[in-house]
Amino acid sequence: MNDSNVIPIWVSFLITIVLILIIARWDLGVGIFIGAVFLALMSVFPYRVDLLQVSLTVFLNWEIFFLAVSVTLIPLLGGIMEESHLMMELIQKLDVPNRMSLMLSPAFFGLLPMPGGALLSAPLVDKIDPQLDSNKKVAINVWFREVIILIFPLQTTFFVIYQILNYSSPYVMTLILIAPFLVMVLIGYLILIKRTPKIQRKGNRNIWIFLRDLLPIVIAPLIDLPARIIIGNYNKKQLEYPGLYPDLPQWLSPSLFLMIGLIISVVFCLFLVKKIQSSYIQVVKPKQLIGISKKMKIWRYPLLIYAMYFFINVFKTSGLPEFISDLNSPFVLFLLISFLFGIGTGRVELPGSILFPIFLTQYSLTIMPYFEFALIYSAIFLGYLITPIHPCMAYSVDYFKTSYVKSFKVVALPILVCIILIFAAYGISLLF
Repeated sequence: MNDSNVIPIWVSFLITIVLILIIARWDLGVGIFIGAVFLALMSVFPYRVDLLQVSLTVFLNWEIFFLAVSVTLIPLLGGIMEESHLMMELIQKLDVPNRMSLMLSPAFFGLLPMPGGALLSAPLVDKIDPQLDSNKKVAINVWFREVIILIFPLQTTFFVIYQILNYSSPYVMTLILIAPFLVMVLIGYLILIKRTPKIQRKGNRNIWIFLRDLLPIVIAPLIDLPARIIIGNYNKKQLEYPGLYPDLPQWLSPSLFLMIGLIISVVFCLFLVKKIQSSYIQVVKPKQLIGISKKMKIWRYPLLIYAMYFFINVFKTSGLPEFISDLNSPFVLFLLISFLFGIGTGRVELPGSILFPIFLTQYSLTIMPYFEFALIYSAIFLGYLITPIHPCMAYSVDYFKTSYVKSFKVVALPILVCIILIFAAYGISLLF
C-alpha cells in the first residue's frame, strides 16, 4: 500500500475517537472494538498493525481472562446486595448524623458498580433532609457517590489502567489517589454540606450488623492483596537472582486470586442473606441470579475489559505513540485535555487508556510517575463528574425533578476549586 494514498495516522486517530464516542452512546465496549479495528486498518508501514497477532495477544492472555471474569462478578455482587437490601441495612445501621449521612449514603452505593446506581442513593439523600434544595441534592448525590470511586480498587477503570501505568497492582493507584480523594471530600463538605442544618440521628446504630453487612465487599481485596504482594515479591527475586527461581505458570497471575476472592464474596453474600434472621433482608435464591445478571447487564463489563486491552495493543503498534511524542506537548496541555476528555466522553477509563500511553511515550518512561498520574487522573475524573452525559448526573437530575443547568451551577463550584488546585499543585511543583 502506498502511504500517500492513506489517511494520515493523526487524522485516523481523530476519526477513531469520534467513532468510539458515537457508538459508546449504545455500548462503550463495542465502540472501542470498532474504533481499534478502524485504527489498525488505517495503519501503514512500518507500523502496520497485525490484527491477528493483536487478537492472539489479548484473547489468549490469562491475566486479561481473569480480569474479565472478575469484572463480571463485581456487578453481580452489587446486584445481590441491592436485591437483598443488604446495602440499605448497612447504611441504616451505621446511623450517623445527617451531615455525615448525606456523604456516606451515596458513597456506600458508589462501591457497587451498577447501572443507574445513583437512583438507589437518591431516595436516601432525599429522605435524610427533605427540605434541602433539589439542585444541592443532585450535587451531593453525584459528588459523594463518585468521590469514593476515585480510590476504590475493585472497579473496571483500575483494572484497565494500572497495567498501562506499569504499576504492580491497582492498590497502588488507590494509595496515590488518597490525597486527591481527601481534598475532594473536604471541598465537597465545605461547599455542599457544612451549611446544612443539623438533624438528630435516630439511635439505630449497630456497628456489628454494619461490619457483618460490609463483609461481602471486603472479602475479595483481603484475598487479592496478599496474593499480589507474594507474587510481586517472587517476581522481584527472579530478577535479582536469575536462574534460582523457576518461572511461575502463566495462569498463576494476581488476577486469579481476585477472581477467587470475588467468587467467595458472591457465595458468602448469598449465604449471609439466607442466614440473617430479619424481615427486612430478602433472601436471594440462586435462580434469581439470571434476573440480577440481566438487570446489571454484566456482559458489558468483560466486553469492556477485552475491548480496552485490544485498543491499547493496537494503539501501541500503530505508530501513534511515536507521532504524538514528537509533538512534545507541555504537561499543562495534558491536564487541560484530560479535563476536556472527561467531559467529552463521560468516562474515565477511555481517556486514561489513551492519554497515559501518550504521556509515557512522549517522556520515554516505562512507569508512570505518581505525581503526574494523580494530576491527570484527577482532571479526567472531574470532567467525567460534571458532564451532562454522565449517567449518574442525568439520573439524579431526573429523580429530583430539576434541570441540568440549575444543578450544574451548584456542582460547578467544587469542580472549579478542584481544577484550580490541580493546576496550582503542578505550578508549585515546578519551584522544586
